[in-house]
Amino acid sequence: MEYLRINKKDKRRTLMALEITQRGDVILAKDVCSSDGFPEGISVGMFVVDGLLIDAGATKMAEPSGDFWKESKISQVVITHNHDDHAGGCRWIQDNLNIPIYLHPDSIAEAGSVVVHPKYGNEIWGVLQPYTALPMPKTISTASGKYSFETIDSPGHHPCHIALYERNQKWLFTGDLYLGTKMFFCYKDENIKQLLVTLENMLELDFDTVFCAHAGFVENGKLRLQKKLDYLKNLQLQVSELREGGMNDKDITAELFPFDFPFGEVSEGDWSPYNIIRTI
Repeated sequence: MEYLRINKKDKRRTLMALEITQRGDVILAKDVCSSDGFPEGISVGMFVVDGLLIDAGATKMAEPSGDFWKESKISQVVITHNHDDHAGGCRWIQDNLNIPIYLHPDSIAEAGSVVVHPKYGNEIWGVLQPYTALPMPKTISTASGKYSFETIDSPGHHPCHIALYERNQKWLFTGDLYLGTKMFFCYKDENIKQLLVTLENMLELDFDTVFCAHAGFVENGKLRLQKKLDYLKNLQLQVSELREGGMNDKDITAELFPFDFPFGEVSEGDWSPYNIIRTI
C-alpha cells in the first residue's frame, strides 16, 4: 500500500487527493471538488462497508480513487442518487472492475444516456459519463454477510433518492438528505415539501449515526436530523405567514436570506435560496 501516507497527528490516511478515515468497518474517502469560479469547493465523500461502496464520488475523483477501490476490494456499488458528485466514478468502475452498480430503477435510463449537464457542474465535478446500472434491490447484504442494508425511497433532494439503513448497527446512510442542520440553498429540481416528509419518515427509524456524503460521520445523527426537520418546519411556517401577508416568493427569499449568495452566480441560479422558498 505504497500509495498511502499516514498522518500520525490526526490518524488519517491520505491517498493522493483522497483523505481516508476509518471507524470500525466503515471507511470514508473524501476529496474537495472545486473550480476557478468556485475555489473554496465542496467536500465529496463515499463510504465502503465490507466491500460495499456507497456512492462513487465525482468524475474528477475516479482516477485517484481507483487504487483505493481495488485495495478496499469493493464487490458491489450502491448509488444513492444520480447526481454528478455521487455517480461520477461509476463509469470507471464499470470499465475497470466489472462489478454490479445498483441505482433507483427510475434513474437507470438517465444513467445510461448522454445528458448535457450545466457548465458550472462539469467544472466542479467533472463530466458525468453514462454507465450501466441495475435496479436497486430492497435489501443489500455485504460481501461477508455481516451487514444487511434496507434501501429506502427518500425523495426530496432528488426524486429518485434512496437511503440505506442497517437496522442492527443503527446506521443510516443518508446520501444528501442531511448535509447540515440548516439549509441556505438547494437545486432547482429539489422539492422541500417532499424532503420534509422524507425526514419525518427517516426519524421513525431507530438509528444513532448518520453517514453523510458531504458531512461525513455524523454522531448523534438522529438528533441532528431532527434539528434539520425543525429548522425546515419553522421556515415553512415563516414562509406561509409572509405569503398570507401578501409577499411573493422572491421578496420572501430576500427577507429570510438577506445575504450575498456567491453560489447563485456561479451556478446561474441552479443553486439558490429561492429554490427552497418556492418548494416549501
